Amino acid sequence: MIVGLCMCMSTCIQIDMLYLVAAAQVSEQVDSLRVLNTDPVDYLVTPRVLASMVAGPILNVLCFCMGEQCFDT
Repeated sequence: MIVGLCMCMSTCIQIDMLYLVAAAQVSEQVDSLRVLNTDPVDYLVTPRVLASMVAGPILNVLCFCMGEQCFDT
């Protein structure tokens, strides 16, 4: 159950990141970042990866706590 939840969450995050990077490519945001001599990966991907690394464990702990309260009765 927990493994399935984690896999579902990571899949949703990966799809969302892929969509945002693809949308940035279509709207030429990646090209404009290259013109400004900025690495697009550092600007577009790294903040999202760091945010998911922080939010993932917090959400897991929250889910565990909520689940214990539901099944405590």
